[in-house]
Amino acid sequence: MVQGVVGQTLKYHLMEACDPTLIVAMQRGSEMEPTIGMLQRFLGARVARGGPLPDHDLLGPVEKRAARIAAFAAALTPPVARWRVSPNVFAPTLPEGFDLERLAGMLVGIQDGEGRCLGLGVLEYEDHVLRVATHHGESMEGLRLGSVRIDLKTFETTRVRLREVIFGV
Repeated sequence: MVQGVVGQTLKYHLMEACDPTLIVAMQRGSEMEPTIGMLQRFLGARVARGGPLPDHDLLGPVEKRAARIAAFAAALTPPVARWRVSPNVFAPTLPEGFDLERLAGMLVGIQDGEGRCLGLGVLEYEDHVLRVATHHGESMEGLRLGSVRIDLKTFETTRVRLREVIFGV
């Protein structure tokens, strides 16, 4: 979340809450300039700018896709246990009467009772039952909805907007 209104708003509130003495902005080109300017104007932030390390190879889209698939495959290596989940364990909270079938394939963070993320899971909906496929079900207290759908056979991902999933907008 670097660019756009959402990214800038997130950075603003994060810096306001943390009140750091120095912000280190890592950027390629000028991608962080709007956010840096906003933080300096409204919070008087001291900012040090940096870029990628000289020996750091930048990945192209094909390499990024392959790395993402490999990472999800490692995190969700079969066999994964399937745990039945209740609609009241989600963050953000689902509206009353929500059609749980719309969550099929959604990536979730598995959270414990302290708000720590234990790992990843994928929601499945079959025969009017919602389950999460994960290696971290024993300590699961809640599920944090991600903004990605994932195919557990290929580990291919598709970005989604939560407001579209939850509200159909």
